[in-house]
Amino acid sequence: MKKLKVFLNVIGKEMAVSLASFRFWGPMFAYLALLLLGSEPMILGSGAEQDIANVISNATSGGGSLFWLRFCLFVVPYGCCYYDEFAGSGTKYRLIRSSPGIYGTSKIVTGGLLTGALVLLANALFVVILKLQGLPLMLEDDLNGVMQTSQLAADGHVVELAVYLILVQCFAGIFFATLTIALSAFIRNKFLLLGMPVALFFGLDSFSGLFFNNGYTQPDITNWRILFFTLQVNGACDQERFAVVRSGLYVLVAACIFCVIFVRRVREVAEIE
Repeated sequence: MKKLKVFLNVIGKEMAVSLASFRFWGPMFAYLALLLLGSEPMILGSGAEQDIANVISNATSGGGSLFWLRFCLFVVPYGCCYYDEFAGSGTKYRLIRSSPGIYGTSKIVTGGLLTGALVLLANALFVVILKLQGLPLMLEDDLNGVMQTSQLAADGHVVELAVYLILVQCFAGIFFATLTIALSAFIRNKFLLLGMPVALFFGLDSFSGLFFNNGYTQPDITNWRILFFTLQVNGACDQERFAVVRSGLYVLVAACIFCVIFVRRVREVAEIE
């Protein structure tokens, strides 16, 4: 019980400090800028009226030339927290107040939650801005094909669809943030640390292109494009709720694995020091 209280206290303090710092708000507004800049050609240059559901769907699935920059933002805010503390000899002082297990787990939990929160907040502001521009939630005649690619939209559950699409973006942020935190326990070069998750993503993506017919024959559970870019299951659009649960469970399991790896490494470093 005492350890749980210390754990919650550490998380509460880290969350409070982060939410009041540029580390959170800077990437959040940068993410919002990427969403706006990525959707501008779609809204202004398509020649057809757009709706909010279609714009969010396009942003989630990889539309826009700035889409890939979001993966750089995922790893920047909290992926380097341990690296910065270790480089500044601040880790040992924090370990005095807790333990390697509490310290490491709190880093993974707060890093994942805060990254997901900034993605969620950026999308909320994005929807408000789209609404202020006069875009409807979804066009009645569905000129842009959202209804054809989403069973939820076809059934009239447009708000639910938008929430699920934003959640998938949050899951991607949590996955890559926790992955970077785990890698930070092994990598001692900051530029290499920030580039490694992105390089890993494109490396695995290229691998699937070579050995799985450009990803078409690859199992969904091993394909990050399927898990984080779409709500379709086996190419079908009638299992969107299951797709969200699948992505969420995948990220939860992955974060737990990253947490175990990170805690073990922190404990080893603490013993050496």
